[in-house]
Amino acid sequence: MFESNHRRLWLGGTVLIGSMLGLLIALPWFPMASSGKTVQLEFLRSEPDQALLFFGFPGCGEICPIAMERLSVIKSNGGFPMPIQVGLVNIAPELPVFSVSEYAKAFDPEFEGYHLSQENLSALSEEFGLSLPSANAALPTNLSHPDALFLLEHVRQDFWELKQVFSATRLTQFQLQQSL
Repeated sequence: MFESNHRRLWLGGTVLIGSMLGLLIALPWFPMASSGKTVQLEFLRSEPDQALLFFGFPGCGEICPIAMERLSVIKSNGGFPMPIQVGLVNIAPELPVFSVSEYAKAFDPEFEGYHLSQENLSALSEEFGLSLPSANAALPTNLSHPDALFLLEHVRQDFWELKQVFSATRLTQFQLQQSL
């Protein structure tokens, strides 16, 4: 009897600890902005009126190359049924400005890289409900960041409406086409 109660207590503790760790890992990425929210994005062109924005940085070793390659493959397989702006918003402002654009264009010549000031990046990440890590290293290759991909639609002048948030590393062509 003692052994089975001890085992149940150990299993219950293991499940509780696992759940708590899962919550701690997920917390930095919640709550993200919900669809329908309107944000001002002066750096995007008004045409085409659909945009996909991803927050990352050149030199990322985990999320960015997978996400950007996935977008490139979806686009090359006809997954964009209409013209869409694809942009990478740099979350490591200490990196050279040119490197962001070069990195985005390495995946597709039409992809854009945006290098915002720290102030504008903070404001934008707050608008989207992102908790981005602060980068202190000269080359922040170990920054962990969310793999959120934001689908936006132009509504007026510099204002865009958030249509949907995807996991950039798990996005499928079907998911994207259903949302457009």
